[in-house]
Amino acid sequence: MISRIKILFILVIYVLLINTVFAKSINTLSNGGKVIKKNKNEDQFYLIYIKNTFGEFNIFSKPKNMKRQEIEANEYVFSVVDEIHALIVESKDTYKNPENNSNQQLFNYGDSEFIYPISATGDKVVLLGYLSKKIVEKVKKINGVTSVSQDSYYEAQEAGLHYYDEQEILMETKWKNLTVRENADFHLSLLSQGKYDRDELANDGYDTNYYYPSSAGEDIDIIIIDTSFNFNYFEFPRTHNRTLKCEAIIHNGKNEIRIEPGNDYDCGNQQIQHGQWVADSAGGLHHGTASRANIYGISLPSDTSFRFKVSDVIAGLQYVLENMIKPHKTIINISLSGLSDKISDNHKIQEDLINQITEKGGIVVAAAGNYNFEIDCTARLAYVPCYFNSTICVGGIDSRPEIGIKNVYKKAEYSNYGKEVDVYAPYFVYNENVSDNEIVGKRHEGTSFASPLTAGIIATIMSDHPEIEFTKDSMLEYLLEKAIPFTFDDEVQYIVNNGKHTVYAKNTTTPIHP
Repeated sequence: MISRIKILFILVIYVLLINTVFAKSINTLSNGGKVIKKNKNEDQFYLIYIKNTFGEFNIFSKPKNMKRQEIEANEYVFSVVDEIHALIVESKDTYKNPENNSNQQLFNYGDSEFIYPISATGDKVVLLGYLSKKIVEKVKKINGVTSVSQDSYYEAQEAGLHYYDEQEILMETKWKNLTVRENADFHLSLLSQGKYDRDELANDGYDTNYYYPSSAGEDIDIIIIDTSFNFNYFEFPRTHNRTLKCEAIIHNGKNEIRIEPGNDYDCGNQQIQHGQWVADSAGGLHHGTASRANIYGISLPSDTSFRFKVSDVIAGLQYVLENMIKPHKTIINISLSGLSDKISDNHKIQEDLINQITEKGGIVVAAAGNYNFEIDCTARLAYVPCYFNSTICVGGIDSRPEIGIKNVYKKAEYSNYGKEVDVYAPYFVYNENVSDNEIVGKRHEGTSFASPLTAGIIATIMSDHPEIEFTKDSMLEYLLEKAIPFTFDDEVQYIVNNGKHTVYAKNTTTPIHP
């Protein structure tokens, strides 16, 4: 009877026994990170305990000449196995993923491949079965079954295993999946933990990891208006169907140079590399906050002091407005800042363009500037584009690791400030870029990098919540809700954080909760 049931069941479900239903699973990524997936599947392995009063029952050996008590014990145990097996066949529609578990090398003891004994001692026999939640309740009622418990895990106590708790992080952040970039740049680690200023952590080793949702900005466009771009090196692998390209080259207010497909991986004056550093901060594999976001470069000419013509900035914004906005999936980063006369037409046209981009569903993120001035500095002059209400304006914190972790939660000395600055992010960063056909790594400083780091954080939030149509206002509200507060000029300011506030330390597994 069992063999006929078994053949019928296999036609529907090939095999249900492979250990894929984990409470957590960790896979190594090309970037050295680890992906920890939440379990959303109710189907689980269960330990089923039955009471055996008939005699000795062996699992891995079967004597040639069994005693009467041993025969009775075998018959009894496998009668229970047969009953549960038949129940699985009858209830196959209650499984969420019946196609799972087709690659496991099967342990074959008895007639069933789906429920079988694994241990026996005294009057207890332990069966292992892969059951849906509904079947569990029925199995508990079978005569002879004393208990049913979900299979669980022990952790190896080897030194060097990670000190953070994946499930705790997922519970706190509500992310769908988690990726950990271990031993990341200091500027990244600051963005995914709370204040590391408790005395009890002073000697326990700073947590250098960057924690972020595994979607990492996937399917979100980050448009960068800047100098030159180069997407043809290891910081920008073309994986996950990611787009990395130069979109336009603006010169004297025109999109003068047509970029041919296949030749769009670099553009602009490669000796003036500000745009490359900015792109790396937004979406670089090792140094950026959103390593799966699409990155589009709008190249503007500049001199060696990184000065741009207002006419080219206006034309770049016009190009983006007309050609590039995917509603609620587009972020425009502008790491440029300059004084503007509030009543001039130049000022008004830039504000109008950014307003229209925002109305179409784009989010404009702008650098506050590096002059240690207020954004709204006089009755007539203000630093733009940060002054405009439709931007998310980003200032910088003093993210130099050498000053000590307790001292970084303050405004960077030269960052602009004022009520127009919405959030702050690391001012000092590390980037790698191509220079004269060589990879050059260097620390850079400025709100030019605080801005794309924030743009990347926004991209990760948007990709992890595709069901939400974020606007500039709703995104800013979200950022402020997750932000880390600090004080400047007796006013509360906010440091960007991606939602993970729990603080871990390398030399202890005891977290500090906010």
